[in-house]
Amino acid sequence: MYFVNKTQLNTKLNYLQQLITDYPQNKDNHYAFERISQMFIESAVDIGNMIIDAFILRDPGNYKDVIDILELENVISKETQMQINQTVEV
Repeated sequence: MYFVNKTQLNTKLNYLQQLITDYPQNKDNHYAFERISQMFIESAVDIGNMIIDAFILRDPGNYKDVIDILELENVISKETQMQINQTVEV
């Protein structure tokens, strides 16, 4: 297992938590809602990449691969994988 920058990981997790908090408050503002959604997906994928890199898993080719690898390694559930993949495909 490689070194994991815990400070960077915690920063990204805190940012993700803040996005989750801000998400319901901005549903009426289409542009803010869109930006929060975009940053949520990108942050989740960044965190996934950090996990994949730390545990020396196979290299993902795109966002969907990151989610598939995380499910394959039991980091996320099959249900979560399916929901995220549906969102990314849209």
